[in-house]
Amino acid sequence: MKQIGISIIVLFLMLIVVQSLHAGGTKRLALFGAKSTALNALYYAGVDGITNVYTNPAGLIYNSGKGFEITGFSRTEEQIFDSNMRGLYRSLYEDDMNFGAGFYWSFAENMSFAISYESTVDYRVTWPYVLLEKVGTSSVTIASDMYNEVFNQIISPTFSYKMGDLSIGLSANIMNVKQRIAFAQSNSKVSQNVGLPAYQFDFSQSGWAWKVNLGLMYQVNDDFRLGFAVMNNSSTTISGKAHTKLYEVTDSAKNVSDVESDYQTPWQFGAGCVYNISHNLFLNLDMRYNLYSGLDEQINLKYSESKWQQNSIRQDSVTGFSPASLIQKFENSFDVGVGLEYAAGSDVHLYFGYRYSSSPNSEETFSLLMPAVNQHSVSAGFSYFDDEMSIDASIVYTRGIEKTISNSPYSVHNGTYSSNGVIPTLTFKWKL
Repeated sequence: MKQIGISIIVLFLMLIVVQSLHAGGTKRLALFGAKSTALNALYYAGVDGITNVYTNPAGLIYNSGKGFEITGFSRTEEQIFDSNMRGLYRSLYEDDMNFGAGFYWSFAENMSFAISYESTVDYRVTWPYVLLEKVGTSSVTIASDMYNEVFNQIISPTFSYKMGDLSIGLSANIMNVKQRIAFAQSNSKVSQNVGLPAYQFDFSQSGWAWKVNLGLMYQVNDDFRLGFAVMNNSSTTISGKAHTKLYEVTDSAKNVSDVESDYQTPWQFGAGCVYNISHNLFLNLDMRYNLYSGLDEQINLKYSESKWQQNSIRQDSVTGFSPASLIQKFENSFDVGVGLEYAAGSDVHLYFGYRYSSSPNSEETFSLLMPAVNQHSVSAGFSYFDDEMSIDASIVYTRGIEKTISNSPYSVHNGTYSSNGVIPTLTFKWKL
């Protein structure tokens, strides 16, 4: 067991080092347990230890005794944007490494409790961005960062209860939100020989929110189980600092201001089934629906500095962004997936999966800050068991479907978007 465990860890580290693709995810969701990830990353009727807290908490009741888990995954992403105006852009590779951990306790035959920590949203897109602006007969090149980073770290106490063939689970998710955004704005006073053609804006905000995940599982018979889950929406105020030298140069204002805005997440509904095709072959089918259209169509940013508030109302024709608001005219999206589990032996299981994910982006929301396209994902993995612990490992490859935008309100966002990527995940489970 020790030699196998060391070999798996070495393989996982090699995958981290050599990968150079994408894994941000259409919904910007991080992936937790390796088994669930290998079986399409939805797995609403499946049982996968602590991972059930984030898919269907009713599944916790199927774990016996006490257990501790830790999961690590690494993601490196590349988004691609091809524009007649801008040329070909590729986002920087992000070494997006993260982990989660949790403890469960089945303290009665029909009751279980769990407490866990995980980053359920971990999204990063960073572009090597160059803004060109002419001043008289001269051409000036201004380089600036452009990125969008969102991190949701969640602590989740969870309780599940079983009544005959029906189990119910409830997870309360206490969520810490962190968001960082940067983009450039052109300087309208440069023609008056005031300042440079453009200046960068940097925003860093954080706040707290909460969500509830309610799940049901019904064991129809020995070979067939159904699962349902719903997670409520959330809206909270996040606050922090905004930085730019633009208003300092043009209006003698401070180069930093307090800023606050809203952060929202949608309702999510999931359903799935697991069917025992034979004594060693299991099929799971899953789907999720995300009500992104229920979010506000734009998020307004409010500044403590009056000159910032007065001057930030315009939408920049050069970059297509405004420091006054962020457009999020999203559409509802969905995921569908299939998974296959094969018990190759009493101590080894193999997994295979496929998932299709639609993007919530509309013609109006596609941009370098929000470039997510529809995706195909294929996955594979395995588990190795013994009496005291198990090791799950998986690998996911995602391929974005090219999307051409031609009717954006700001022509700088028109072009063809695509992506591709890979995610290795490793989970250790111990029985206590």
